[in-house]
Amino acid sequence: MVYILAAILVFGVLIAVHELGHFMAAKACGVRVNEFSIGMGPALWKKQKGETQYSLRLFPVGGFCAMEGEEEDSDDPTALNNQGFWAKLLIFAAGAAMNFIAGLLIILVLYADAQAFYVPVVAGFADGCPLESADGLQEGDRLLRIDGEKVYVYSDISLLMGLNKTGAFDLQIERNGEVITLRDFTMERREYTDQNGKAYTGYGLYFGAEEATLGRKLSYSWNNAMDFARLVRLSLQMLVTGQAGGKDLHHHGRGRTGGERLGGGGEHRLSGGADRREPGGDEPAAPAGAGWRQDLLSGHQRRQHAAVQKANTGEIRELHPLCGIDPAAGADGGHHVQRCVEADTLRGDTMSRQIMVGGVAVGGGAPVSIQSMCNTATEDVEATVQQILRLEQAGCEIIRVAVPTEEAARAVPAIKARIHIPLVADIHFDYKLALLCAEGGIDKIRINPGNIGAKERVRAVADACRERGIPIRIGVNGGSLEKDLLVKYGGVTAQALVDSAMGHVRLLNDCGFDDICISVKCSRVPVNMAAYRMLHEQTDYPLHLGVTEAGTPEMGVLKSAIGIGGLLCMGVGDTLRVSLTADPVEEVIAAKRILQAAGIRRSGPDLIACPTCGRTRIDLIPMAEEVERRLMNCTKNITVAVMGCVVNGPGEASGADVGIAGGKGEGLLFAKGKILRKVPQEQLVDALFQEIDKL
Repeated sequence: MVYILAAILVFGVLIAVHELGHFMAAKACGVRVNEFSIGMGPALWKKQKGETQYSLRLFPVGGFCAMEGEEEDSDDPTALNNQGFWAKLLIFAAGAAMNFIAGLLIILVLYADAQAFYVPVVAGFADGCPLESADGLQEGDRLLRIDGEKVYVYSDISLLMGLNKTGAFDLQIERNGEVITLRDFTMERREYTDQNGKAYTGYGLYFGAEEATLGRKLSYSWNNAMDFARLVRLSLQMLVTGQAGGKDLHHHGRGRTGGERLGGGGEHRLSGGADRREPGGDEPAAPAGAGWRQDLLSGHQRRQHAAVQKANTGEIRELHPLCGIDPAAGADGGHHVQRCVEADTLRGDTMSRQIMVGGVAVGGGAPVSIQSMCNTATEDVEATVQQILRLEQAGCEIIRVAVPTEEAARAVPAIKARIHIPLVADIHFDYKLALLCAEGGIDKIRINPGNIGAKERVRAVADACRERGIPIRIGVNGGSLEKDLLVKYGGVTAQALVDSAMGHVRLLNDCGFDDICISVKCSRVPVNMAAYRMLHEQTDYPLHLGVTEAGTPEMGVLKSAIGIGGLLCMGVGDTLRVSLTADPVEEVIAAKRILQAAGIRRSGPDLIACPTCGRTRIDLIPMAEEVERRLMNCTKNITVAVMGCVVNGPGEASGADVGIAGGKGEGLLFAKGKILRKVPQEQLVDALFQEIDKL
């Protein structure tokens, strides 16, 4: 019923705006308007002003503009029937023009806080893509027209290419300021292989993104409005020509929301065919690095676009978690980023919204970031800075410090001045410490809003963070659940953790704050995982993953690998901390390994080794340990295999870049599943690293 009423109201507004266009044009042309009404049915209010009666009627289902001489001829010289052709045309066209303007204004509002837009600019090609050549497409080419139709926005690529049934396209492109036409340019879908060896079908194109400046927002909004108008034209054209029926057009229109529709469901082609992801499709691989973020919708809107970010300068590269594609950044200072347009899906069915922690994007398709926490006294600036610098070198991307005292809070500016990653303040109970940290330039505050006192104190923290663009992490732990929830659920349960977190979310929302990240941690892995999965289904706020009180490295890493890695594989989570009773550097190392094992991030070589069995004829365990030890200083994103026999050698490890397989007194050296040569057992490891050096 709510949706029906909403549809009626929206329809009424559209009609009212349409009639307002007729009214304004009629007045401008000197045509007599007898009545202008908002709504239909019995009049609730009337007012005569000049020749026109203005009225507000009972049913909000539109309105009308009653012009003299509209329904029957009139002798009045100001009647519509006595006007010239152009005046009539202007009056009748004004209604549609007003609807167009209203739509444009709505689009402008939707894109007001956009940070970047995907653009029809070629940013790269898949390996083996035949479209790249001097006579074909090149990086930096901007698609202007496809088969004569203008490319207004990025999503037009899939629409227009889907209309072509021949596979031969007329492409108009802009290259280095020159407009070039590629006639009968053949583009065929073919099979490619991603970095995990998984096959996928597509065109092999990657597209880029640009920063959403004010001028680009205006241009993008206008282009979207024109794109909608074109879509209406194409739909009517296809109905008239019999290319599609109403059912087809309904089907293909579902995915368009005023721009690229990214995330579950996909962009549908206007061709009457099946749901197929085309170039310019809607599932981007996670971009590399941290920097530019993008979000086309504001406030509580679900983020539908992947983050647009600057490239990492190091070796750590973010992979699409399912298709394994490694999109490298373009050369334009981070303004262009390669984007996988043919990946089958993003992690999970929905995209979380995005927050910015300093210069690191969290959520919204951004790379899963690694966090840790200092164990130094925060007021000891020198010790804290030195530990953070070690953590940075290990790969930590966001660091948290405890702030239990005013002295610790006042140390924040001095610490920030000497480190290179975002700094998070962990606050409990005293809201004034949060205010001091906000004044000191903290990048994020972690609080439990329920334990800092009255709502006025929560509001003070929320206001301070909002004014400075500081996000807040709501941190719920099993050991600090509210007593009423413990009583209600009989202890620490997944539902209790979620209820606590969402209660804190509502508290911040009531204070007008929405820049939120959530964590729900406990020491029991199954409960931990269940809570995060429930949150993932209930909200689009980014989730900080972790298993609290995981323990010493041996058991703690195991718990975290299951509790964090399992969630990541299910598409849950945007940032993480591995909590260990150990040097924080070990937390970072463990986090990198979990991300690598989950297929989300490559940060150096991946070693695979088979278990020993009765077929093994070499001393496999020390050999594998030696390879692992020698790979510690290797920064290449490669897969290395150490296998115990030829049965599990080149066949089972065929996806490895290079590997060795043992035999009796000798072994095989292989690469990409192909045997290179036999090598004496004592020379196997050295031969392996000789091949690694060549990669």
